[in-house]
Amino acid sequence: MIKVCLLIFVIWFLNLELNPQLGNIWYRTNHLGNRSFTIVNVLRFIKGPFLETIFWNWSMWDVNWITFYILWLSYYKSLSFFSSKDKVGSKPPSD
Repeated sequence: MIKVCLLIFVIWFLNLELNPQLGNIWYRTNHLGNRSFTIVNVLRFIKGPFLETIFWNWSMWDVNWITFYILWLSYYKSLSFFSSKDKVGSKPPSD
């Protein structure tokens, strides 16, 4: 389960940078003209849902890490539920 949680975080992290409506969130050009990794901007997005109500608007759910996590985890759980071999009501294996 921890692997799934980390995978969801990595997907969210990449989504911040690769989203065509955002971009340049954590890998951007600094004041010297060099490309650099800026962790402060990621931390702002992590704190955002707790500080700004705009993160809870429908259009911002893809950058709100809480809703992103809940949606992806629900998707993962539903896939694992429907693909499980031990479904409710299935016949036990015959000996």
